Formats: sequence, C-alpha cells, structure tokens
Amino acid sequence: MTFQEFMTACDGVVLSRLHHIGLNDLPDAAWRDYYDDGMSPEGACECAVLDYWIDEIPSIEVVWFN
Repeated sequence: MTFQEFMTACDGVVLSRLHHIGLNDLPDAAWRDYYDDGMSPEGACECAVLDYWIDEIPSIEVVWFN
C-alpha cells in the first residue's frame, strides 16, 4: 500500500466512525510515522485518537470507542 492509499484508507476509517468528519477536519497526527511503522489504517486512527485528538477534542474518546 502506498502512503496515499494508506491516507485514503485512514480517511475512510475516520468517516465511518465519525460520520461526515474526515481527516482534513481533525488536528494533524503523525500519519507518516504510523505508515512507516507498518500500522494498519485502523490502528493508526486509534493511535491518532489517543496521541493527538483526545487533547483537542475530549469527547472523541466516547464517540470513537463506543
């Protein structure tokens, strides 16, 4: 999977969880690092929630993990 394909897949994961909210609507995360580490799109998105987004959007944890 190329990096662009990875990002498209991550955007799809986010859209499926957060409905109408995509990667461009959320704070930046270490996408390239997640990709280089061989993470799946699902795993990378979960890390983004815990590493970046939870500080900026406290309610995201409830939405993401329910």
